[in-house]
Amino acid sequence: HRARPGALVAGGATAPRASTGGVSPVDWIAGMARAHARLDAMGQRMRDGLNQISRAAGQKAQASGDGSLFQIVPSDRPLSNYRDVPQNAAAFDWLDRLHRALLCSGVIISHRGLSCVSSAMGEAEVDEVLVAFDQAVAGLQPG
Repeated sequence: HRARPGALVAGGATAPRASTGGVSPVDWIAGMARAHARLDAMGQRMRDGLNQISRAAGQKAQASGDGSLFQIVPSDRPLSNYRDVPQNAAAFDWLDRLHRALLCSGVIISHRGLSCVSSAMGEAEVDEVLVAFDQAVAGLQPG
């Protein structure tokens, strides 16, 4: 009689598990939590940096979002929900110009300012985006 992988055996021990990477579920969850915490911290650093650059450049713009997500919004008014995001020609024009300027620097965001950090990124890539954003907003008329 063979025990199922992970089934309890005499003395309360478990039989060996067959898994990719050989990691216990508890260790896997802990690793995922660390990965998410790292992404959340990079996302916060990105939003903080974008907001600092916007203020220094005199732009009426802000980065909002949560976790790894961020959206550059052409408004300096407090945002509490999606209805607070400007939906007018001037806002769309500013975002289109920002989008093109960032693309010329090798940074990809959506044409409406939405982007994210990813697990493939590190601090150097966040810095690269912030430098490109700084250069891009320097060439834009304040929103």
